[in-house]
Amino acid sequence: MAQVRFMPTSHEPKTLFEARNVIKNLRAQLAGHGPPIPKLPERPPTADPSIPPPDPSPPGTPAGMNLSDMSPKQFSEMLDRCNNQALVLLLSRETAKSAKQQDASVVARLYKEIKKRGI
Repeated sequence: MAQVRFMPTSHEPKTLFEARNVIKNLRAQLAGHGPPIPKLPERPPTADPSIPPPDPSPPGTPAGMNLSDMSPKQFSEMLDRCNNQALVLLLSRETAKSAKQQDASVVARLYKEIKKRGI
């Protein structure tokens, strides 16, 4: 079975007439008429091993650290070391946790710090 890939263009069909023409052209490609269908690569390109992967944890926080286990002093020191992007990342990670794992006080403190910095 042939695979048809709809290549996004700068001109997307905006009317029913244009959409029908796109469908007609795709059906012609399936039947073997019209422009040839580009073949998909057999394997996706691999990442360059010389480039290290980015560190997902914000600066000053070890990966997998539980923010709710930190003392208030440690938490404030960690907030001082974090840049704006890291704070947003920490807030998104905390709010992405399930309701049982999420700590509302950590979310509130992160949100307060973000508002204080005007992010």
